[in-house]
Amino acid sequence: MNVRKLVGGNIRRYRTAIGYTQEKLAVRSDLTPEFLGCVERGVNNISIDALARVAKVLGVPIHKLLLPPEEQKED
Repeated sequence: MNVRKLVGGNIRRYRTAIGYTQEKLAVRSDLTPEFLGCVERGVNNISIDALARVAKVLGVPIHKLLLPPEEQKED
């Protein structure tokens, strides 16, 4: 499995679940909307620091952004 696509898909899934646009998440995570869009599509890598900021804004533990959805257990 492509890890970039996995992480990007998880970010998109959690982002849409809370009703955030890419722009809103990007601004609150100190990223650009263009970069975040590329991350969600699996085109760009995201640093651990940036991923931690995104996870914090999304309100999820960072490890949930690294796991396939079927392996995620609801807390």
